Amino acid sequence: MISTQDMKYLEGLVKVRLDDEKREKYRQEISSILDYVAEITSLDLDISDPDHSHKNIFKTDDIKSDDTHTARAIANSPDHMGDLFKVSQVIKQ
Repeated sequence: MISTQDMKYLEGLVKVRLDDEKREKYRQEISSILDYVAEITSLDLDISDPDHSHKNIFKTDDIKSDDTHTARAIANSPDHMGDLFKVSQVIKQ
């Protein structure tokens, strides 16, 4: 549990002034946060057991160069110039 003296020290570090009511409120909140952190750090997270090991279940990406999709997309466009789509001008000069 964090003490009132510790709270006053923290006020000096962050350069704020708290009245007694807010100081007590924040003291309790900070204490509960620190208690929760202590509870989490006390957990045993050793996963050296092989039953809990993670394996990559995804297959590797195969990069394929397939120009037929590009050619079909451009062929289906209303207007194109070579391998580029032609669109109407959006910003007028």
